[in-house]
Amino acid sequence: MKYFKVAFFLIVLFLVGAAHGQNRSDYKSYYNPRFEFSVAYPSNILIPGPPAWNGAGRIFRSTEGATEMRVFGGYNALFQTLSGVYKRECAVRGRKITYKAFNGNWFVISGYEGQNVFYLKQILKNDELKNEIFLTLTIEYPKSKKNILDPVTAIIAKSFK
Repeated sequence: MKYFKVAFFLIVLFLVGAAHGQNRSDYKSYYNPRFEFSVAYPSNILIPGPPAWNGAGRIFRSTEGATEMRVFGGYNALFQTLSGVYKRECAVRGRKITYKAFNGNWFVISGYEGQNVFYLKQILKNDELKNEIFLTLTIEYPKSKKNILDPVTAIIAKSFK
């Protein structure tokens, strides 16, 4: 039964993507050399802005500006725990959380904030010098684009490493 559900989800994801012109060839990869992470993004939807002055990450926006993806890294200079950050993000006022998951070195929170859908994924990892680093991916788009951008967000989130 579980296999059937996964197969069904993948078929729906493919069909929705195909119906809206989304296929693998539309995706490009952004790599951040400072914090050594990468993410795929749909180049026909999101346009990369200039790199951050400190090399931490990048902001991607749709041409009309209603959809935004932020991806960045940062040192855990305040020695926060991932569970503490997760609890704080779950408690942000004005959010209606519809999905959340916590799994050792990462968490995901998504839902609605005002008239927008939001998605947040954070990963805690160590660099080669054993410094703790938070990697963060946020995506925000209007509720009216949910059917189109939910499958795109799933692809982006899976690629974030």
